[in-house]
Amino acid sequence: ASLAPASGVGESKISYVADRSQAEPAAANQPEQQKGDRKLIRNGEMTLEVKNVEAALISLGQIVRSIGGQATNQLERQNEYGVRTASITWMVPAGRLDAAIAALRALGKPQVLSFRTEDVTTRYFDVKVRIDTQQKLERQLVDLLKRPTNKLSDLLEIEREVARGREEIDKLEGHIRLWDSQIAMSSVEITLTEPAPIAARTGGPLQTLLASFGVAGENFVLTVAALVAMSGSLLPIVLLLAGPAWLVARAWRRNRAAGAPAPQE
Repeated sequence: ASLAPASGVGESKISYVADRSQAEPAAANQPEQQKGDRKLIRNGEMTLEVKNVEAALISLGQIVRSIGGQATNQLERQNEYGVRTASITWMVPAGRLDAAIAALRALGKPQVLSFRTEDVTTRYFDVKVRIDTQQKLERQLVDLLKRPTNKLSDLLEIEREVARGREEIDKLEGHIRLWDSQIAMSSVEITLTEPAPIAARTGGPLQTLLASFGVAGENFVLTVAALVAMSGSLLPIVLLLAGPAWLVARAWRRNRAAGAPAPQE
């Protein structure tokens, strides 16, 4: 940084210029860092239909411990039909996310499976460069504080700039810490639900009974329609065979009548 007193009389103003030349090597190396170190945040959600939520939660806890993750924000509910639902947030090491998903799928029938990957590589290393630049500027300002020729107003102004720079560094380092945690641990929102009974799917016992009568009526109509269709397809065959059968029966009756003995008086 450079310290430049203003030309005004009786007042000294300080202007600071960051030494950009020292930050350029870090910026130049940024693409090389990105090539070998991608910063990916992977999160997702799953909904599984299980036979029993309580048993599935026990199995889920065992999977969490075996994978090395941790469960948070667990919520369990039960509706008026006795169907239980559980929601849980699972933080799992990003490197074992695929294995975790495979283990989860075995707990029940997946209904929703959605995962997304966010690449923060460019932003991550941009912030790293900004931190490096701010830290260099901070060291230069601290060196300025040691100058024996500083006036009181100069010292106060430099200290304000140091405080402002330190606040910016802390904010940028907070972004890095947040990204590091999100990159290291993936978040999975898991919902476990039991199959809904027939009464729940149709709207209650009365609706279930009415629906049953409706299904029975539909089956009756379908049965009658099938019989009509079957009779329609057999009618030509019946008509085709009816003629010869009638002739055979008529000839048989004549032969029987001719062979019968005449009645005696």
